[in-house]
Amino acid sequence: MPLSPEEFYEYAVAAADDEQRLPLSRMTGWDVSPFEPDGLRVSRLRPPVVPEPPGTVRTPRTARPAGIATWASGWTTAGA
Repeated sequence: MPLSPEEFYEYAVAAADDEQRLPLSRMTGWDVSPFEPDGLRVSRLRPPVVPEPPGTVRTPRTARPAGIATWASGWTTAGA
């Protein structure tokens, strides 16, 4: 059974540090990582807002970048 937003938040907070920040991904320590770990921080966790405030829902029309067409089949075409 999936976790509720509140349960997921509690689970994440339990894994966070004293500032409610989750640890950086192990990838940030790789030599090929695009990040410089010094000064790189994860945003603080915020409690969920349920239901989401109006205007935060992303529809396919508002979520795609300009110049990308989405066909009924799900394929996208650049420059359309």
